Amino acid sequence: AQAQYEAVRTNAGRLQDGAIRLMLRHHWRVQVMEAWYAAARPDLALTDAVHASIRNCYGTLTAAALCVAAITHHNADTSDVLTSYRTRAIEHHDGSVDIVTAAINHLEPGGLFVGARIGEVWTGTEHLGAARVLQDLLAVAQRLQPRN
Repeated sequence: AQAQYEAVRTNAGRLQDGAIRLMLRHHWRVQVMEAWYAAARPDLALTDAVHASIRNCYGTLTAAALCVAAITHHNADTSDVLTSYRTRAIEHHDGSVDIVTAAINHLEPGGLFVGARIGEVWTGTEHLGAARVLQDLLAVAQRLQPRN
């Protein structure tokens, strides 16, 4: 596994921001890999591209990697971008609601999210699995980042 981490870390360092931005708009397989390259580069130069990619998320195919990239590149707009996507995920039943909710809760400590539907409350206790998965994925992202 260490060799794979090193390969992603190295490739992320070699790619120019423009290449990552372009690939974040691609089909789901490329989008997932570029989300991991973005997560491996925690400078905020890719924040807008990550947000744009979330707006075009393919559901469970890409949501987890994009949530990790969003947390790595978060700014004042990230929670709103994720919340907007979450509303769409609910409407489309795309299977990514739990991981996106976990990402929102990660960015907004307190663990309480009131969704777009009246009375919908997600406290994190119903779906602890998604929060654990997110923590594991964030740990992977940290391993991918340049070592000091």
